[in-house]
Amino acid sequence: MNAGFFPLRTANPPPVYVAGTRVDLTCRADVLTQLRVALGDQGALHVVHTLNPEICMNAHRNPAYRATLNKGDLNVVDGVGLQRAVQGKTGRDVDRICGSDLIYDLAELAQTAHRSMYILGGAPDRLVKAKATLRGLYPDLKIHGRAPDFSTTLSLPDHDEIIADLRRTRPGVLAVCLGAPRQEMWIAQNRALLQQCGVSIASGLGGTVDFLSGDVRRAPKWMRKSGLEWAFRLMQNPRRLRRQISALPEFALRVRFDRNFVSLADTNPPLEGHQ
Repeated sequence: MNAGFFPLRTANPPPVYVAGTRVDLTCRADVLTQLRVALGDQGALHVVHTLNPEICMNAHRNPAYRATLNKGDLNVVDGVGLQRAVQGKTGRDVDRICGSDLIYDLAELAQTAHRSMYILGGAPDRLVKAKATLRGLYPDLKIHGRAPDFSTTLSLPDHDEIIADLRRTRPGVLAVCLGAPRQEMWIAQNRALLQQCGVSIASGLGGTVDFLSGDVRRAPKWMRKSGLEWAFRLMQNPRRLRRQISALPEFALRVRFDRNFVSLADTNPPLEGHQ
């Protein structure tokens, strides 16, 4: 980990491991404090992962992806299913920090620190709307972005143009909205380059561009709190069904019947890639 990024780590409980992936139990207030500190450190890159059951199951099946996640500087709880699994194991209240909410915190922190933000991902028309939304909320924030050319591989066809753009804009915050696991693997693959571009915080934020644009509605708050957000998103995009079926039922069964699936840090030593 980058020295100095976790000044409040001792105030928070130790992490837990879900299928071998580290999950930090840092409360929301301390997460924001740490991100504020990170934006003041322009010599290091701090990677934030927002975890949910699908991501944990993907990491469970893919050791390389699990190792990438375990190298993250901060792994926060996003999905309700993951939140409940960790709370059930630890008996602690666990703050849920959704990527689609975190983008607003990052924008506000960047504006206060006089750093810019760069959004990578989303459809071109939605990215334009997303940037306009943030500019309306944070008028003093410089926001850049690029909708990369479509590719089914990790390497983006316009990679050189993206890096050149990042070198020119030198954003404090980079929101990579390519979907998991691609976004986390892309950040890891390009970590050294991103640091050279002056990026202080990089985070994979999935479908955030779609929500910011207003073209895709978020689930009502009561559905989010009750753990039914997945159903709302499925109704909006039925193509998610195959992905959810391959992950969510198994996640729930393992949490219920596999005593070692969610384990405390002192009973589950770090796996490969954990620092």
